[in-house]
Amino acid sequence: MRKGLIFALISGTCYGCLSILAKIGLREGMGATEMLTYRFWLATIIMCAYLTLKDRSLIRPTIRTLVRGLILGFGFYGLQSFLYFQSLTYIPASTATLIIYFYPVTVTVLSMIFFRLKATPGVVTSLLLLVAGCVLVFYDAFVKGLSMYGIGLAVASMIVFSVYLITVQFFLKGENPLRVTFYALLATALFYSMLHNPLELFALSARHFSVVFVLALVPTVIAVSLLYRAIEQVGSAYTSIFSTLEPVVTVILAALVLGEDVVALQVLGMLLIIAGIVAPNVEHLVFQRPAGQNHTLDTAEE
Repeated sequence: MRKGLIFALISGTCYGCLSILAKIGLREGMGATEMLTYRFWLATIIMCAYLTLKDRSLIRPTIRTLVRGLILGFGFYGLQSFLYFQSLTYIPASTATLIIYFYPVTVTVLSMIFFRLKATPGVVTSLLLLVAGCVLVFYDAFVKGLSMYGIGLAVASMIVFSVYLITVQFFLKGENPLRVTFYALLATALFYSMLHNPLELFALSARHFSVVFVLALVPTVIAVSLLYRAIEQVGSAYTSIFSTLEPVVTVILAALVLGEDVVALQVLGMLLIIAGIVAPNVEHLVFQRPAGQNHTLDTAEE
């Protein structure tokens, strides 16, 4: 439980930088598809270098790994990130993130269906706190004129991401998370190569390159690999709950980096989100299972 919590919290923190870096890139004149193409190719190169140094055998895939990586990257992650970045061109980052962060509820419901996750009081309390916290954190989204097309893109992104997390949990059985991460990133890079020429990366200015490099390293390589590790440890439902630290990080960075105001309601929302992350952990500690029993929470019935 503890390792999964740590992996998910770090992953969520890294993902919290995504909207900020995307907005900076858009302000610098880069297009959404352009950034995504460079992001995933650089992420693939970074991941390949890391695995080469760590254990070269992790780069050698089986046919099963290749197929799973292709489905995750080409079929889910590429589409989800495309929809999300496109939504940012029509609606504020806060609105898009608010919509995306309905996914813990969706993933939990799907986990109840596919993995027989029990709807314990801690899980239900956590989801209620997370939803309330996100609403307060992004309260300003409700008072702005919104593009229905942009909202539709964000909703579609949330749905694809929810199914993606459930699929990851299925695909990680019998697989090394780092190997799957690498091939999922490679497949996503190939997906975006159909939309933008990746070789134009070499023509970027130093400023533009620095933005996409950080985009590739922090909310991609680190975030995705730790997300997969978290799902391996505690399952997709609990990972999605613990990862909800992301909007807290996004709002804080938006204030520090983009100069956006943070008001009292948003601070209260952050506290509710943190309480929502703590709730299932408190329940687990209070009702901890006997020693030696499997602690993988969302597969307890299997």
